[in-house]
Amino acid sequence: IAGFGTRLSERMAAGLAISIITGSSVHDYRQHDRADSFIVAEYPDQPANYDLRAAIIDSSKFSGLFFTFGFKYTRPKLALGAVIKLPYTLRQETDRTLRVLTSVNGLPRTNGTVTIFMDGNIVDIKMPAIFGFGGALKPDTATTLSADIEVRMFGSSELKIRDSLELVPGAKDVEYFHVEDPQWRNVILLRLGAERYLTTS
Repeated sequence: IAGFGTRLSERMAAGLAISIITGSSVHDYRQHDRADSFIVAEYPDQPANYDLRAAIIDSSKFSGLFFTFGFKYTRPKLALGAVIKLPYTLRQETDRTLRVLTSVNGLPRTNGTVTIFMDGNIVDIKMPAIFGFGGALKPDTATTLSADIEVRMFGSSELKIRDSLELVPGAKDVEYFHVEDPQWRNVILLRLGAERYLTTS
């Protein structure tokens, strides 16, 4: 995160922050199914021991960049502030490996063993704008009253999922996407606070 702030006047200040998001994750799913006295095509006339082992490994990394603006206005007994985080796109890239191994009576089945690599899966997540407004009032030196509201416009979010990639020799490759609605909802947060200093003699 990099930021910059400045005072616009005696009572007003403003700031800008640039945030870079990077990270990675691995999701490892394993499944083991076993059945005794199972009828399979290899042994149609007798029960057999059937074993299935499956693994799905998703290796993902994500990246994004967004800007946040902040404003503050102060008076001797009053402070007001506003924060705006601009919309941005969060990109997730996933490589998936699927392995399935089945065996009957301890012998691997040729038609039941497979390894599939599905690399380069890309999802662009349209992240919404977020607005925050708040203030604090000091009626006296020992009391502070505060309130703020935050609006997160998740209802406008979209998922752009890459369907295919066209390789163009000597030119930029062409990506094809389709758009899905994640069915997210807008969120409104309201926070209230009060503080009072107590003194004892």
